[in-house]
Amino acid sequence: MPGTARPDLVHKAICAGYRGQIEWKQACLARFRDDPEMKMFTDKGVRELLWDCVRNKNYQIEHRKETDPDWLTDNPNDPWWYFVVLPVPTVFPKGLFVKVKLLWEDGDDEDDAFVQIVSIHEEL
Repeated sequence: MPGTARPDLVHKAICAGYRGQIEWKQACLARFRDDPEMKMFTDKGVRELLWDCVRNKNYQIEHRKETDPDWLTDNPNDPWWYFVVLPVPTVFPKGLFVKVKLLWEDGDDEDDAFVQIVSIHEEL
């Protein structure tokens, strides 16, 4: 049975500790580093911007129900994805779209939750 959306826990993971409990999905990080449109960003800089906007500037975390069959096959108990649009007006007028997956399962300690950046691109 699929779990419920947990934007509260995504928020907690992003704001945790010093600069959050945020990691990159390796395939996403490789695409990010190869993307010429992202050359002005670093992986650490994106994590810090995400942390700062959510923790200090109260940016809201949105969530959506996933429809991609591959995602649902890989994550049958977690059909949710989360995103934040980060401000970078000098680079992308509408912002930087950052999609994350919650790395946590029911019953785990909520303090151990992480988010994983799974997609990043210019907000269209």
